[in-house]
Amino acid sequence: MAQKSMAYDHAAYLAREIISLPVSSAGSGALFGKFTAFTSMLVMSVGVSLQAAGTSTYTLSGTATNPASQFSVIRVFNTSTTTIALSTSTYGPFTCGGPFSNSIGGYSNFAVNNTGSLPANAVPGGIAVNAGDQIYCVNGTDATVTYLPQWEVAVAPLANVTL
Repeated sequence: MAQKSMAYDHAAYLAREIISLPVSSAGSGALFGKFTAFTSMLVMSVGVSLQAAGTSTYTLSGTATNPASQFSVIRVFNTSTTTIALSTSTYGPFTCGGPFSNSIGGYSNFAVNNTGSLPANAVPGGIAVNAGDQIYCVNGTDATVTYLPQWEVAVAPLANVTL
């Protein structure tokens, strides 16, 4: 199998992909939704469908919301081109709350970018990740919530893809 970099406007770079992953485990600080980038990519958003509702109280738009749940996105990446020197970046936290988004089956989608939580700081483009970078979510302090996660990603323009 060969790899190739194509024109910047090739369909492979314009299409978005959805990566769906197994249901998370319950527990404060539980990790879920882990994937490894197979080429240079843009991580556009993370969506979660609640499978077991949270019971915590979080502040959402200045209002204490109960029940609610919260999670953050973590990126693990190498900062060196000659050795292994791992570092992390954290995005969020993202809060699922209110009568629908914190109900079983309720769905919330959050754009992931370099400016922090949305929607207040919305900017287009997502976060750039390199081949081999890991992306995952970590649950907040709620002990009961479980999520069915999905990632919206795009192959970065001019990235190598397998033919």
